[in-house]
Amino acid sequence: MCRFLPVLSLSETCYTLVTIPNMLAHLLVESQAISIAGCRAQMFFFLGLGCSNCFLLTLMGYDCYVAICHPLRYSVIMRPTVCLSLGALVFCSGVSVALLETSMIFSAPFCRSDHMEHFFCDIAPVLKLSCAQSAGIALAIFFLSILVVLASFLLILSPTPSLWPPS
Repeated sequence: MCRFLPVLSLSETCYTLVTIPNMLAHLLVESQAISIAGCRAQMFFFLGLGCSNCFLLTLMGYDCYVAICHPLRYSVIMRPTVCLSLGALVFCSGVSVALLETSMIFSAPFCRSDHMEHFFCDIAPVLKLSCAQSAGIALAIFFLSILVVLASFLLILSPTPSLWPPS
């Protein structure tokens, strides 16, 4: 039942390491400038790991469900190959959502500067730097984020998952 805890620990550590070292460096040199390329990379990893963590917690909920509701068949249902493929699906979904959101955010041209004056590369400051109308992009990103959260909640609340044969 605890197969995904090390993965969650590693993912959360990487999620924290995306922003904290850059922020500490900016505090030491009293400069907050982030290049657009660095901002793009930071945002991709931050969004990807955040989305992956959301889906990973959903997967851990399913793992607990199987361990509690099907204790005798747990080792058959959650075979190592199934766990590995579900873990890969979690991270592939996180990367795909991050790729989609990051490409939507950075698709507009930037006219003000090639640097951002922030500790952390967030969506709203990047959209303020773009020359184009960014309300549509912000709305699309909002709905995509809501879709990710709702999908993970609905997967948790759904009845018996179809990953294994019926009882």
